[in-house]
Amino acid sequence: MKFPQEEWDAWVATRPGVIQDLCRRFPPSRIFWLSPPGQVVRVFSYHENGTLTVVVDPEDNPHLLMVVGRHVFGVPPADLHEMDEAPAGVLAMRP
Repeated sequence: MKFPQEEWDAWVATRPGVIQDLCRRFPPSRIFWLSPPGQVVRVFSYHENGTLTVVVDPEDNPHLLMVVGRHVFGVPPADLHEMDEAPAGVLAMRP
């Protein structure tokens, strides 16, 4: 998801410190590897308890044979690993 940088920065500046930190470390424009269980995810929301909600999209995870995407809440930041590109055989499996 892309946002105009100025609007994103202005919104982040109005959030509590823990949210600002999560926004800097986990921008919504990036994809992440959720480990465990080994899924490609995108950030959906940030929480003041220091966790995130992520989206598991079937288009990003053809190896899961999902039909409908899911939101997973309460994800600790330590379980997310930023990806520069998809692991072999994951996003590359898209038809």
